[in-house]
Amino acid sequence: MNKIRKSKGFTLFELLTVLAVLSVVTTIGTGVFIKVADLWRVTTVRSQLDVTARYVFDFMRHDFDHVLSRQLCGHTLAGEQRLEENKRYKMVRLEDDRISLPVEEVNSITGLVERGRIAYEIDRKGATPTLYRLRTTVDGNEDTALQQQVAKGVLAMRIEYQEAGVWHPDWHKDVLPEAVRVNITICDAERTWEQITRKTVFTIHVK
Repeated sequence: MNKIRKSKGFTLFELLTVLAVLSVVTTIGTGVFIKVADLWRVTTVRSQLDVTARYVFDFMRHDFDHVLSRQLCGHTLAGEQRLEENKRYKMVRLEDDRISLPVEEVNSITGLVERGRIAYEIDRKGATPTLYRLRTTVDGNEDTALQQQVAKGVLAMRIEYQEAGVWHPDWHKDVLPEAVRVNITICDAERTWEQITRKTVFTIHVK
């Protein structure tokens, strides 16, 4: 007479062990995924901030390449060291430097070479600090200057001026400095804690 063989199933202990292992693996996998996603997000944001910094410096480079001396236009480069009094980041007063320089450039509309004065400053009146380029005639009033937005999220700007190998925090001389060093801090508009600080040096070629 044939004996009926009973198939052996899983015990309750084995099932619980498998579920526990799957739970651990799932938890580890979820944690790794979250970390990778967060790292990717930070990398993407910082990459975009780097692009913004390069754009700002390219904007400024155009003006520094066309700066004029006092002998040609009656004005010279002027730099003012300032600190933002009302708004701070982690209790640190924000650098709020301003620079003004005479330039000679081609008018994109008329095609004529024109002389004027350019200023760079941070506007903090809105929700996001924004760097602006102000343009006026050589002898014009800056209150009526043409305002052009350069980049949003420029949290701070420090500008230094080189003379005889020494860097100065401001500039109020009749002669042009040998070079200008610009240091900017840019933050993400939505995640202000995501920030980068970049700097570059512009050599001044006197016209």
